[in-house]
Amino acid sequence: MTYSLNDKDLNQNAEQVFLRSTGGFVSIDSLGDGAIAVINSNAINLNGDGAFVQMQGTSNGGGISLSAQGDGGCIQLNTPGGGTGTFLALTPNGFILSYGPPTAMGTVQVQEGEMALSMGPPGLGSLLTLTPDSITLKVGLATLTLTAEGLSTSVGSTTVEVGPSGVSESAGPNSRELGPSGHALVAGETSLEVGMAGLDVSGPSGALAFDASGQISSALGTESADGMLNLQGPMVNVGS
Repeated sequence: MTYSLNDKDLNQNAEQVFLRSTGGFVSIDSLGDGAIAVINSNAINLNGDGAFVQMQGTSNGGGISLSAQGDGGCIQLNTPGGGTGTFLALTPNGFILSYGPPTAMGTVQVQEGEMALSMGPPGLGSLLTLTPDSITLKVGLATLTLTAEGLSTSVGSTTVEVGPSGVSESAGPNSRELGPSGHALVAGETSLEVGMAGLDVSGPSGALAFDASGQISSALGTESADGMLNLQGPMVNVGS
């Protein structure tokens, strides 16, 4: 049975209406700027191969259910606009929600073992990543990671790590280590260690300079030089 409407209204009342198409195509169109297609019922079910849509109304309220079955199942909602848009995708592997201009969208993404929130252009904006054992915050080249063992930060080649054993800092060839046993500074081939047992300084060359006075004292001290040893200043005291 075929109904054809040409600028006319058709009202058909029936207790039951069945539309079936075997291997074909069923289309219900309402055309025009003010066109409206209305289907009224307490429950509406739309079934496809692996996809299911249900709309149901009860005395307590209405509900809409969407289901896409299978490992490749996906539900997408998209509302593109003038310069900005909203996008939602649901899959068995997680979901992604985005809003904003295409070049700098704000995004919330959840997948197995990880949740990420981002805002701004990729690589330049902010990114917050959560896993079961870490939290990482990134803005441009600056990164901060927090775990149960401590935290680490980096900006380019400069890094700082804080943990139960102390603090470790590095900036190119320079580094600093601070722990229960002492303090160590390294700059290229020069190192300075301050520990419970004393002070150790090594390097290709060394100098001590004082504006007014200098004093070195110890119970047992040794100073040596392969060529010439110079101590100079307005006032220098060496004693034991």
